[in-house]
Amino acid sequence: MGFSESRIRNFGPRVELVPMDSQFRDISIGLYEDNDKEGTSFVVHTYSTRPGASDRMTRIASRMAALGEMDYDDADPAHVRFPCGCGHRWACRRIFLEAVKADDQLPLEARPLEVFDRKCDQTIEALADGEGSYSLQIQGGTKGHESRASVAALGLVKLGQMEMVDEEGNVVAFECRMPHDAAVGLLLGKALNVRSAIREIEERENRGVLAAPTSQSV
Repeated sequence: MGFSESRIRNFGPRVELVPMDSQFRDISIGLYEDNDKEGTSFVVHTYSTRPGASDRMTRIASRMAALGEMDYDDADPAHVRFPCGCGHRWACRRIFLEAVKADDQLPLEARPLEVFDRKCDQTIEALADGEGSYSLQIQGGTKGHESRASVAALGLVKLGQMEMVDEEGNVVAFECRMPHDAAVGLLLGKALNVRSAIREIEERENRGVLAAPTSQSV
């Protein structure tokens, strides 16, 4: 059965689609971007008419607010936005996916600014300066695995549309230059698994290194 025009809402660009929600009757759920005079917000929406579907959208939005420290309005419960008013679409996309897949019966809270890296058997932390920049370091200043901190920094750039703000490649920030600790903490858990980030780090380390004369082309 098709949808009538009265049921189709005119949203902005779709940010992400979950085709089957395993937590609620396999319905499809979309995350949409909505821009107004206050900035960018995001709408969690489904066209499913199953009983309880609307409440599920409200729960997902509230869980996004908890995971990403986003603003959530009880009067407009399917909408969330970052306090800075900027979009940060890629970061919001990841927050949305985590909120949908997490066990609906368990509480969610913001994640810490650190992640354990099994490859170097060390904890990598994002040190916040309170003004929107995050320095990726091996916890305790342990030497010998600095490149893994750079991998994490580049992973944040790739996953969250963050920007590298230092020449060494260890300090990142969102374009708004505002603190977003919860979003960074959530993205950090995924940042070390970005293979392209690892390849780019390796290429960067090789640049500027002179090849032996016997290996140079003529």
